[in-house]
Amino acid sequence: KLQNSIERANWLLSLLGIYEFKNRYPHELSGGQSQRVALARALAPGTSLVLLDEPFCSLDVEVRARLRSELSSVLKSCSASALLVTHDPHEALAICDRVAVMRDGEIQQYSTPLDMASNPSNDFVGQFVLQKNILPIQYINNSYSTCIGDLNISLNKKISSDSVCMFDKNSIHIEIDSNGPFTVISREYRINHYVYTIVIEGFKLRAEIGLETVLSIGDKCRIVPILGKEFIVLPEKIKSNF
Repeated sequence: KLQNSIERANWLLSLLGIYEFKNRYPHELSGGQSQRVALARALAPGTSLVLLDEPFCSLDVEVRARLRSELSSVLKSCSASALLVTHDPHEALAICDRVAVMRDGEIQQYSTPLDMASNPSNDFVGQFVLQKNILPIQYINNSYSTCIGDLNISLNKKISSDSVCMFDKNSIHIEIDSNGPFTVISREYRINHYVYTIVIEGFKLRAEIGLETVLSIGDKCRIVPILGKEFIVLPEKIKSNF
């Protein structure tokens, strides 16, 4: 029995890529190596279910991405499943088979990542998990109207006064306009584009704009919806801070 335990431990260390460090003391391990040891210890008894509570939060970006990409194959090799607790929506959507979104102790949506991305249950899921822009929408004079203008969409359902539309950062374009209703409040450089945050009447929107368009903080601008982009409309919103 002891021999079997030793063999399993060595197998796990090899599987997790830390066999060469098996004789090191804890203070001699890096953060990523320590996390791998913790996972090996959790799987060593042969358990079929492990709880991972923010397992990657203390790691640098490169190590976190590498461990995250390896987690599923490690669990599959051990015939184990994991319950992953995380505040990082990208992490949950990237590696989990099913995702439960909780708010104030209540489950807002439980589905596959693909279904969640395609059919968010409410504006909280759309904003927090999918990082979408959200705006109130009204049906006025046979048009669906928002503060960025009328949207060219067709719906087979009625909308209420609490309805909202949600859309991606690349679904709108910013144009400089000294008389525009929006104000630029931040600009983030992202290798091949900028992400601008603009505000109007307390509502914040984020837009991905090519590097050829440069706006400064404080600039006035207007927003143009991009034809062909998807604008999802939900019949009502839940109480949240936009």
